[in-house]
Formats: sequence, C-alpha cells, structure tokens
Amino acid sequence: MIGTVGISRDITEFKRTQAQLVQAGKLAGIGQLAAGIAHEINNPLSGVLGYAKRLLKKAEDEELKKIPGLEPFQREMKLIVDSALRCKKIIDGLLKFSRTSETVSMAVNINEVIDEALILFGNQLSSQNIELNKVLSPNIPNIRANHTQIQQVFTDIIINAIQAMSNGGTLTIATRPVNSSAVEIEFTDTGEGISKENLPKIFEPFFTTREPGKGTGLGLYMIYRILQEHHGHIDVRSEVGKGATFVITLPVADIKT
Repeated sequence: MIGTVGISRDITEFKRTQAQLVQAGKLAGIGQLAAGIAHEINNPLSGVLGYAKRLLKKAEDEELKKIPGLEPFQREMKLIVDSALRCKKIIDGLLKFSRTSETVSMAVNINEVIDEALILFGNQLSSQNIELNKVLSPNIPNIRANHTQIQQVFTDIIINAIQAMSNGGTLTIATRPVNSSAVEIEFTDTGEGISKENLPKIFEPFFTTREPGKGTGLGLYMIYRILQEHHGHIDVRSEVGKGATFVITLPVADIKT
C-alpha cells in the first residue's frame, strides 16, 4: 500500500509538472505572436491617435464651438481618442514584456517589498471593508530580483484580490522559506473565486472576466512573464464563491540560476 501511495504521488507530481510545461510553452508562443502583432499595429495606431488628438483640439477651439451641431462631433472625437489611448496602453504593455533585455537584479527582502506595496492600498482596504492578515516569516531569506518588477507582481495580485472582494472580506499574505533554496509568497482572498473552466486561461494575454473597459486581461500574463524571467513560478487554487490563493515561488539570492 505504501508503494502504491508513493507511485500515485509521483504520477500526480509528473502530471502537474507536465501541465506547467505545456502552459509555459503555450504562453511563450502566444506571447511571441502577440508581440509580433503589437509591433505591426503600433505605428498605424500612433498615427490614428495623433490625427484624432489634432482634430479634437481643433473641435474644442473656442471659435469653432460656436458652430451649431458641432457638439456631437466633439463627443465622437473624444471617444475615438479615448479608445485609441486604451489600445495604445495594451500595445505598450505587450511591447514592454516582449523585450529580451536582461533583468537587473539585486538582493531583495520579500517582506519589505510586500509592506511597500501595501502602503498604496491602506485606504482602499478599509473603505471596502477588507481585513488584512499578514503572516510574514521573520527569517525569510533574500531573493535575487528586480525590485520594481517584483513589487509590480505583488501590487497586481493585491489589486485583483481587492476587485474580487467588492463586498468585503479578508486578504491574507504569507511568506515562508522552502528548504534553503526558495521562498514562497502566498496571497489568499475570500472573494468571488475563479471557475474551474477559467483557471487554465487566467495567465493568457487578453483573457479577463471583468466587464468591458474594466481590465485589459494583461495583468496576470505580465505577472507570469516577470516570474518566468526571475526563474520563479506561480500556482493558483480557487473555487467559485470561496476565494482564490496565488502561491509564488522564487529562488533565494545565493542560488545560482
């Protein structure tokens, strides 16, 4: 029986690793395709935005405002500019994360980065009735990372958690060492959760369950790419109506990668 349990665990771990490799390959292919499309779209989109801004500026001229019937034109031009700016933001994000420049890294204290990220959300957590529960290991070893990028990862996950708890709840952030080679950072919310069919898709670019205009669908994709650059990975557990848990694993500073 013990041998059977051991084999079962090995098979489960193999399947999990295999699924992660398939997902990584899938995301890499999608990322390359999206980056190529972004490069092709960027120049004409910049032209559209430039001309639209110029026309809007002319339409808002004080003399032209006196022309009867111009108000609908001004409204429509503003909609064009706003839509083009939204597209530009998405394209800029894709281009940023398609670059292959080397990550500038240093020894980083995970607990300090979490505290820095949380400073941004103090008022928002209290106003939305969200209780913060920090379980940070005092003996957490430093990781080797780009401080700004790792802070962006934590910030984006916290934003997702807050959005998932529109009616209040609890956000728990925990850190712990894993043997002597890595650290784990765990974010758990008590929000709406993620459906079983959506879980495999959440790290794909442009995938979002938010209402139109509420999200680009690039946040979790960018998190995945940043962690990939840092030789780390992220796991997700979730159930609809019971919240979600994101577990990030990163190598410690003295591990050669």
